[in-house]
Amino acid sequence: MFWSLDVSMTFVPLEYVLASAFVGALMALYGARRSRNTDERGPINGIQPVPKIKGKWPGNIDILLELIYSESSDYPTEGIARWCKEYGPTFDMNILWSHQIVSADPTVGRAVLHDLDNFEKSEKWNRMCHTFLGDGIFAVDGPLWERHRATARPFFSRSRLADVQLLERHVDALLEGLQRRAAQSAALDMQVLVKIYIFRGTGAATESLTGRQRSRL
Repeated sequence: MFWSLDVSMTFVPLEYVLASAFVGALMALYGARRSRNTDERGPINGIQPVPKIKGKWPGNIDILLELIYSESSDYPTEGIARWCKEYGPTFDMNILWSHQIVSADPTVGRAVLHDLDNFEKSEKWNRMCHTFLGDGIFAVDGPLWERHRATARPFFSRSRLADVQLLERHVDALLEGLQRRAAQSAALDMQVLVKIYIFRGTGAATESLTGRQRSRL
C-alpha cells in the first residue's frame, strides 16, 4: 500500500520579504536613535539615567518572549522581581528600543500620584483602551479626567473606606473554607480561593459605593 500526500505550499514573493525586512530595519534604527537622543538629553536636564535591561537579542526581544512565556507558564511578576534585584527597583525594559519604565519604588509611586499633570496615561494608552473603557476615568486625560475624578471623589471619602466590616465578612468566609478543607485533610488550590476572594472583595467595594449587596457576579 502506498500513501500519497499532496502538499500545496504558498511562497511569499521575495519583494514582500525584502520590504518587511526594510521596514523592520527602519523601525529599529528609528527606535535606537530616539532612545539615544533621550539618553543624551537626560544629563543636560539633570535627570539621572534609568538602568536598562541588557538582553541577549537585539531590541531585547528575548525579554519580550520571556514575558509572554511567563504569562502562560509561570507567575507573571517573577521576571519583574528578578530584574528588580539585578537592576534596582526602577529600570527600563527597553523592548524594541522603546522606553518601558518599571518601578517598585514607593517614592516613585508617590511622586507620580502627586504630579498627574506630568504623568498622563498617554494618547497611546487611551487609544488602546477606548473601545473597552470608552471615555471613562481610566482612558482619558486632561479636563475630562478631572471631571470624572471630582465626581468619584465623594465615594472614596475616609468614612466610606473605613467600613471594614464589609471586607471582614468575606475574609471570614475565606477562612471558614480553609478550615473545612483542613479538617478533611484535603488538598486545595489556593489560587482559586484567592480569585474567589478578589471577586467577592470587588462586590464589597461595589456595595460600599452603591449601598447594594451583590452576592454573585
